[in-house]
Amino acid sequence: MRRAVLARAVKLRPEAVAAVVDAGYLPDEDQELLPLLFLTEQFERYDREDPNGTRLRAVLAEKRHRYEHEHFLTVAERAGRPDPWPPEEPSPSRDRTSTRHVTTWPTGFGGDSFGGHF
Repeated sequence: MRRAVLARAVKLRPEAVAAVVDAGYLPDEDQELLPLLFLTEQFERYDREDPNGTRLRAVLAEKRHRYEHEHFLTVAERAGRPDPWPPEEPSPSRDRTSTRHVTTWPTGFGGDSFGGHF
């Protein structure tokens, strides 16, 4: 039951957020603590755990698939806090001049390098 309430709280379901805060529910995994504290607006404890937000950004960068940016943005705007979501990683350039491709052919097509003739 507790896990279900926690899962709903990180999706900003108001009744689940209230239940998590009132009951003091905490996640099983340490890496889930900071996102939960932020999303449930438990900022006093969150600020003690991560005063400058770097740990939360690191967790979100690693576990971005578990959370939705929209939820963090909603809470940040409501609380007047910066968006903790880490910036997107730059994608590799598709410019042909940035990547050098070298194609070489083996020498000795006469059979010297391959032990036979074609």
